[in-house]
Amino acid sequence: MRRSPRAQATARPPQLTAGLSGLLLGAEPSTTPPVGPVELRATLAAASADLQACRYARLATRLPQLVTGAATVTANAADDRRCAATALATRAYHLTAQVLIKLHEDGMSWSIMDRAGQTARACGDPLLQAEHARITAIVLRRTLHRDTAQKVVLTGAATLDTATGLRQRDDVTAYGRLLATAAYTAALGDRRDTALDLLAEADEAARRADLKPAFGSVDVALYRIGICRALGDFGSAVECARTITPQQLGTVERRARYWQDTALALHGRGANAEAYRALLAAEQTAPQEVRYRPWAQRLTVDLLASDRHRSIPDLRAFATRIGVDA
Repeated sequence: MRRSPRAQATARPPQLTAGLSGLLLGAEPSTTPPVGPVELRATLAAASADLQACRYARLATRLPQLVTGAATVTANAADDRRCAATALATRAYHLTAQVLIKLHEDGMSWSIMDRAGQTARACGDPLLQAEHARITAIVLRRTLHRDTAQKVVLTGAATLDTATGLRQRDDVTAYGRLLATAAYTAALGDRRDTALDLLAEADEAARRADLKPAFGSVDVALYRIGICRALGDFGSAVECARTITPQQLGTVERRARYWQDTALALHGRGANAEAYRALLAAEQTAPQEVRYRPWAQRLTVDLLASDRHRSIPDLRAFATRIGVDA
């Protein structure tokens, strides 16, 4: 008996983080030479640029340098430089966690966030602690601990408000991001009213401080697409997507996220041909986004399964190009 298209189509994104997994487990010795703060800061800046540009293959090669560099800098810091060293290490761990989250390496992201928690507490910087709460919440909700994730991120927002009074632009930026993260977390738990209320608060924070391009109304609109999609309101998600254009978003990573949510919302509505065109736009914007991110691989498998009459032009060639067996 012939297998169904869904059974035949399989995604096989390359494993980018094998070198890091051995390092974190202690199964492989580090081959990265010890570095100081200057070298780690340079590696962190390069990795941040790669993340914003969705260059995941090159990013993966930097992760062992970030992790070993963070540990070395923290261990070797003089007493009068310890706070600066732990802050730098925390930022390195946070960026590493963000990459692992994107690649769905949930186990390793837990491990990295444990290290980041230790350095964030030692540093005592309210903004770094706020970012730690935000990324921790993402790791928690990815492993289905959504209630705990919501508590962590809302506690992080309240703590930041108390510690800073939200008097500086950076404080309000971090506060808005925390609320937007909380809104999306609520949406994943199907708490519609809570999600929309929190998103409205995030929008107010963005407007209050005129934070473009760091975190402005267009970023809230981008979150709104994902929140409507997570709530299963695919029509509203598509309408939200039409209110902004990718050119309004400041980085390749944000534009890729726009196409991700748009493609998934269109597919949710059954508009498969349009979803495929959004996938192509994502590939044009950030080729490695569709080559290495699980969402694009899974959506391609679903499109292949539904396209029994082969009515979507070049879908199978696209699948082959991004590593999906059709």
